[in-house]
Amino acid sequence: MTGPGSRPLFGVLTGTWLSQAGYVAAELGVADHLSDEPRPIDEVAPLVGADPDALYRVMRALAAVGVFEETGPRRFALNDEGRMLRSDSPASFKHFILLNGLEHIRLFGELLDNVRTGRPASDKVYGKHLYDYLGEHPELQDHFFAAHGRTAPRVAMRALSEIDLSDARTIVDLGGGDGGLLEHVLKDHPHLHGTLFDLPTTVPYARERLTAAGLADRCDLVGGSFFEEIPEGADVYVIAHCLHNWNDEKAAEILRNIRRAVPGHGRLLVLEHLVAGEGFHLSKLIDLLMMVVDGRERSEAELSGLLEKSGFELRGVRSVAFPGLPSDSVLEAVPA
Repeated sequence: MTGPGSRPLFGVLTGTWLSQAGYVAAELGVADHLSDEPRPIDEVAPLVGADPDALYRVMRALAAVGVFEETGPRRFALNDEGRMLRSDSPASFKHFILLNGLEHIRLFGELLDNVRTGRPASDKVYGKHLYDYLGEHPELQDHFFAAHGRTAPRVAMRALSEIDLSDARTIVDLGGGDGGLLEHVLKDHPHLHGTLFDLPTTVPYARERLTAAGLADRCDLVGGSFFEEIPEGADVYVIAHCLHNWNDEKAAEILRNIRRAVPGHGRLLVLEHLVAGEGFHLSKLIDLLMMVVDGRERSEAELSGLLEKSGFELRGVRSVAFPGLPSDSVLEAVPA
């Protein structure tokens, strides 16, 4: 099969076209009406409120690059990629693609200005950081937590699986979102009591999830900002895929605030996608998204440097691959 990847420049040229085609399919919920058995597009179109011919052309393009399978004239079935657009998929990418089509496309429209000025596109588009904007728009924040709440905790828990937490009694998840990661940690470690710390607008999402998981009596939910005061005195602190949302100055400020909260015996676990080596690595593409929101993906050396300047000593780095997703790394640090 040929596709945009057969010639890199074609992939660059058609990337936006295909991302918007994926957004249309996700927004309409096409995958929810398909299965492994082929189905005529003329049956699917009225179910999703689409023009049959226009939908066919979108699906034909997506099938041409391996998303969905075109099994015959105007007939489509799910393949492994298409199943990831179903609402009920355990590893659904539907909400990532919806966010991409709704908001990320706006930010990348200002990439040239971002590169010329060095100022993040989010400042120009929203007048604020993307995550502040999401907090003001619940419908978008719903997509954000639905996206990260399915895939991110599974990846993070696999990365954390080799970390010994047997001597800990308390753990704080900084920027814990809807509680997906803390849910997994508390279920896997029944001896732990957890604290989820995130913005006050985020805490209700976590309360709903952790209560439904039967963990309300084993965790505290604290609203606040890690640019201000952080809960003190826990044995272990985790900050997962948050530092990359911020530039070096802001990331260092967060780490200094964490250092003030971590007791002498405590530990900090930083989870990030590390940029490494030459050639293709998905983190290098994610870094473009981070750039337009005033963050960055970092190498091990860059993160180690930030930790050292903020009063931590790096004790070890563990990386783990997860099929179909960027590799994840845990940097374990202690107070210097």
